[in-house]
Amino acid sequence: MKAMTPPHWTERREELAARLGRVPRLLVATDFDGTLAPICSRPQDVAMPPGAKASLEALAKQPGVRVAVLSGRALAEVAGLVGLPKAVYAGNHGLEIKGGGIDWVHPQALACRPRLDAAVGFLEEKLQGTEGAFVEHKQLSLSLHYRLVADHDLPRVEEAAMLCAAAFPELRRHGGKKVVEFRPDVPWHKGYALKRLLKGLGLPTAAALYAGDDATDEDAFAVLGDSGITLHVGENPGTLARCRLRSPEDYAEFLEWLRRLRIP
Repeated sequence: MKAMTPPHWTERREELAARLGRVPRLLVATDFDGTLAPICSRPQDVAMPPGAKASLEALAKQPGVRVAVLSGRALAEVAGLVGLPKAVYAGNHGLEIKGGGIDWVHPQALACRPRLDAAVGFLEEKLQGTEGAFVEHKQLSLSLHYRLVADHDLPRVEEAAMLCAAAFPELRRHGGKKVVEFRPDVPWHKGYALKRLLKGLGLPTAAALYAGDDATDEDAFAVLGDSGITLHVGENPGTLARCRLRSPEDYAEFLEWLRRLRIP
């Protein structure tokens, strides 16, 4: 597949209606931050637009529809933020999955917990006194947030991240939107998690929809390819997704359209 700038979803409304309306079983899978909810300077302040939650909740209650949320946040945290008991949740970029009869944690990632504990302490020590920087321990990964860090302190954040990567080679460094993540160096990402979800639910890729906004979501787009429905949220000149949405608010409107399509 080749990265491209896809058309807005409304330009393919008829095609999407034909595909999403006729499948008897449908997986609506989605990222959280930047997709279901706007990104906030402080992760704890994030909130879903009311319309998005109402539409997802209505879809989750329908026979034949399964809602799944795949997030970089810890599973328990994203489950609490979304608050849909019938949904499936995949936390830490799919290293942990629960719901729909699935209850799984990546064994190698679990074994790496002591090193993550040590890496959190290492970063906190290196960044002591750096205003706006904070380390989030997500049990199976960690995030170094620097959205609130002043420009003159950014080199200090970069140095701490570089030193952490060198000190903990069993952790892999990943970039994000004003965040540096460290995850266990295991062959796993959201694409593998989506595959595991589809297999566990007994669904083909043609019965799945995935929406996301970040580089970590490209792996899920690649898994679905042209057989599933892929939606990129936000401005991105190059993505594997086949449709585009402008913002989480735009995605909320799409979910309401899908709700009406599936629930006449």
